[in-house]
Amino acid sequence: MPIVAPNVPVITTATTTAAPTATAAAAAASDAATNFEFADLTHKVSLNGGNINTLIQLLCSIVNGEDKFSFHNHSNVQRHWQAASHKVTVVIP
Repeated sequence: MPIVAPNVPVITTATTTAAPTATAAAAAASDAATNFEFADLTHKVSLNGGNINTLIQLLCSIVNGEDKFSFHNHSNVQRHWQAASHKVTVVIP
């Protein structure tokens, strides 16, 4: 029960919430499943908090159209590593 000052009218509003549609419920379930898969993967590969934040930022920039992503599989990544490997200076102590 709200505390009301004397001689101050109380305004109440009725709120209604619409039942979620089947589409909204399916989207929420899909989001939950995707979030679980993401969390499970980050756990399996032992990413730390900083790595997870970096990965989330990268994914968001791709989803928001700020960046493009062209890798389709591990072979694509390996080819890019190989192409960049000649630019890396190896230091042997």
